Amino acid sequence: MKLLVKNTKTLLNNCKFVYYLNLKVMNFLKKNMGTLDKTIRISIALILLGLYIGGSIPEGTLTYIVVVVISIFLLTSIIGFCPLYALLNLTTRKQQKSSESEN
Repeated sequence: MKLLVKNTKTLLNNCKFVYYLNLKVMNFLKKNMGTLDKTIRISIALILLGLYIGGSIPEGTLTYIVVVVISIFLLTSIIGFCPLYALLNLTTRKQQKSSESEN
């Protein structure tokens, strides 16, 4: 019976750790890209995609780099989160106005 109690305490401590870890991850994944930033990234991705489809980009390593850049720009724009901005503690997103300033 004593063994069961010890395992339960360990399980509870592990749950607290997982909860804390999830809290940290969720704070890390907050949206940090503004509308203009998303628009510019999508525009660049579409231009690069057009160049890729049109055959203006030579075959080889450059093709793979362009495909990766297109993918990253589209993914970060859709999600609204840029990991590099999070690491540098930057944001291009406007702060939400409080309800008092709207009156």
